[in-house]
Amino acid sequence: MNENELYHQVYRRWYGTPRYRAGLYGPDYENAAGIRNDNDIKRDIDDGLSGSNDTKGLSVEVHVEEGVVILRGSVPDIEHKRLAGEIAWKVCGVVDVVNELLSGAAE
Repeated sequence: MNENELYHQVYRRWYGTPRYRAGLYGPDYENAAGIRNDNDIKRDIDDGLSGSNDTKGLSVEVHVEEGVVILRGSVPDIEHKRLAGEIAWKVCGVVDVVNELLSGAAE
């Protein structure tokens, strides 16, 4: 394995598939500085939560400020809390997720 192949293998392990290969590159996803609009991030998270069979219909409030996502509301159990956090993390432009969802056991 040469140095170039090793670099790409490590890059993919840390950062995943490059955005241009995953179809996530262009004016819809980022501006010239590489930072997405908070409203676009919120829309994508809302779409992800409503599009997942596991999280559809949950009362989750999504707030985004400068790429930091705050999830608030209540969910039936800890697994749904984890899934909502994972969906938020997968959205391009998210820099941090604060998961303040309350599970059924905490209420």
